[in-house]
Amino acid sequence: MRRIVHHELGEPARVLRVEDGPSTLLAPDQVRVRLSYAPIHPGDLHGITGSPAFGTPPTIASDGRVPGFEGAGVVSEVGANVDPALGL
Repeated sequence: MRRIVHHELGEPARVLRVEDGPSTLLAPDQVRVRLSYAPIHPGDLHGITGSPAFGTPPTIASDGRVPGFEGAGVVSEVGANVDPALGL
């Protein structure tokens, strides 16, 4: 799975990288969405730079941090416990 990730806080052009990430197993009550569009929200930029504008700067896990809160796409996988009546 390709993802945009950063391993440190800083200017987006300097710290953001496209990487291959781990494919996580889908839990029975989850759906997987293949993103088609993902905007860059000002809050995303504050998180990447570590600006305290929206509270405490984010922590970054050992495998990096994937920024972003919004997106649109297509459901590509449905967990076993997801109700089929939902039409996903």
